[in-house]
Amino acid sequence: SLRSRVAQWMEQTRVEVGGIVRSVPFIVILCFGVFNLLGGLVPEIGSAGSYPITRNMLSTIDGTYTIFLFIFILVFAGQLVWREKSASMHEIQGALPVPDWVPVVSKLTGLFVVTSAALILAMAVAIVYQAANGYFHFEIGLYLRGLFLIQMPVWYMIAALAIATQVFTGNKIA
Repeated sequence: SLRSRVAQWMEQTRVEVGGIVRSVPFIVILCFGVFNLLGGLVPEIGSAGSYPITRNMLSTIDGTYTIFLFIFILVFAGQLVWREKSASMHEIQGALPVPDWVPVVSKLTGLFVVTSAALILAMAVAIVYQAANGYFHFEIGLYLRGLFLIQMPVWYMIAALAIATQVFTGNKIA
């Protein structure tokens, strides 16, 4: 039934997200991304700094953090799709009583969830930076619009393209 298919999809998505979040490459890439973001947020020493307004924070996130998000999506698209095959579990997974779309859509959904979490982390780092510099007019609506209405659909399309490339090619590196 539809209810059981949705339950299978959600459970498989939970497993995929857990696998990504507990992996060492995820933590390393995210840490480098946060350190690079903090380096971009800190104004140059000796220059006349401006207030850390939200517009500047979003510009810095878009300029410094996104390369790490792109690397993260590319690395984990390959790992998600090829994980069962490299562990020789793909034949067992193919015999499970789930439709063919459930594993692929759950991998894509897991990548969406973790990408969203990475954007939320970037927003939190920028807000903490603003507060640490005495600027408390955070403009959460501008963060939400800039990160989740403008940037997130682009990242979702990149993630979908990366997953599709991994599914349709016979090579993890492609």
